[in-house]
Amino acid sequence: MAADEALNVLFYVPSRKDFLGNGLIFVCAVLLAGGFHYLPIDPANLAGLVYDPASTLGRSLFLAGIAFLANYLIVFFAVDKYFLNWRQSASASIGTTIAVCIAYSSVWGVYHLQHLQGRTLLHLFQTHWRPLVQALRAGAVLSCLSSVPLKAWTYRGNQEFLEFTPLRKAACEWKELAAKIEKSQFLSTADHGRMKTLVKSMIDALAGIGVRQPITRRPSGRLKTALDRFDAWYLHETRFGPGNLKGFDSSIEDAVQAIKSLC
Repeated sequence: MAADEALNVLFYVPSRKDFLGNGLIFVCAVLLAGGFHYLPIDPANLAGLVYDPASTLGRSLFLAGIAFLANYLIVFFAVDKYFLNWRQSASASIGTTIAVCIAYSSVWGVYHLQHLQGRTLLHLFQTHWRPLVQALRAGAVLSCLSSVPLKAWTYRGNQEFLEFTPLRKAACEWKELAAKIEKSQFLSTADHGRMKTLVKSMIDALAGIGVRQPITRRPSGRLKTALDRFDAWYLHETRFGPGNLKGFDSSIEDAVQAIKSLC
């Protein structure tokens, strides 16, 4: 597995433009927090969600977990369309969410812990657990609600990236029709026409123009091969009509399973 693919297992990989843009937003947020004691959202409006000195470790970790889950869902549903299946996007959203929460935690640390005067946040976090947990809790909450989102690219996505939404929509219908064939049920004339349309649309979607997430590149090739094999097999088996189908034979079973697992 290449380095970019390994990274893509846990992180959504933005374009250089998006990465630079979000990096600049992060730098601006840190400078505003440290130089002007400013946050993109007023902590007073969040009551004890962001900062509660009396909060226990368990309570702080519980709140941080809730906020992390909310951030995870935001990221997941935003980047899901750039992956072949939900498993790839679910995995990539984990590291992405952690990175966003840590970024906001550092902004909160600069904003709230200015009185340290010369002591670095890293040194503080190495010697006291409470400020670290409070910063993680505040960062997770702020990343959900901030008016200056570091994950701005997750809301609209990058215009250069290829979206797999059409492929995945077609795959859902294809699986339903494939299940009928597996049970040796005859496809109706309408289902037969639909199957041919779905296979063609899936192949066309894979040939779409756009930058792909690294982890989708090789599976896309395998999926294309499997779909081409299935298309040829299906057209041959139904040359006299869909009633000729008697389930999937051994020559095509591996291609069917590959299509099911990849999308």
